[in-house]
Amino acid sequence: MLKNKSIDALIITIGKPAPILSNLHGFHLLSIPYNEKLRFFERATIEPKDYPWLKNSVITYSIPSYLITKYSNEETHKKIIGILELSILANESYLKKFGHSKWKDAKLHNIDLDFQHPISTKIIKTCNFFSNFKYSCDGMKPLSF
Repeated sequence: MLKNKSIDALIITIGKPAPILSNLHGFHLLSIPYNEKLRFFERATIEPKDYPWLKNSVITYSIPSYLITKYSNEETHKKIIGILELSILANESYLKKFGHSKWKDAKLHNIDLDFQHPISTKIIKTCNFFSNFKYSCDGMKPLSF
């Protein structure tokens, strides 16, 4: 705790709306200007509808969530990652409708494939290819292995 019970600045990484920020009357959120070094992150806006005490919208950055796994050439591992990825894509509309609110913001198709597991890259490219012809991976059922 601060000795003089004051704070000049605080950086917090938290999803909006965050209950911890809901009653911070008297605080000011500052916009973070665009910086080329932060281009990996998406721009986001915090609005008065998120926090009633906020007078104006604030432009900031959002930090995406990731599903991270170790890379392995082991066939069983590749199958598990593939089935998980396809299960997420096959249930995309369900997750966005009934899952955690963060699923609504999930960008499952427009991601940097350079950072993907090779199996996931193939699945996403295949689903993106299907979408060009008005087909979707949403609703597909992966085969068990």
